[in-house]
Amino acid sequence: MLKIPQEVVDKITNSFLPASTGKTKPCRIKINGQFIATNSKKTLWRNIGFARSALSNHFSSSCEVRDTVIKHFGADFYYKKGVKAILVELERLKVVEFVEI
Repeated sequence: MLKIPQEVVDKITNSFLPASTGKTKPCRIKINGQFIATNSKKTLWRNIGFARSALSNHFSSSCEVRDTVIKHFGADFYYKKGVKAILVELERLKVVEFVEI
């Protein structure tokens, strides 16, 4: 076993800068109480804004979601304001939650 003198431990410890907490916190997405991963396997975003954008992009790029929304609300709604309106409503209903870590 290697005995490390306290002076060495202190020098190593003091050689690092403190981590910046920044203005934002990492964020994960919950849907129906379950943390999710996007198709690219991503599970953590830099902040809520990036997580929202990722969810919006996922909805826009998923043919299954697009076709279902168009079927129920029409193409005009989907392409003009649909994805954002759906995300806002899902968040209000607590189906979608953005959890800061």
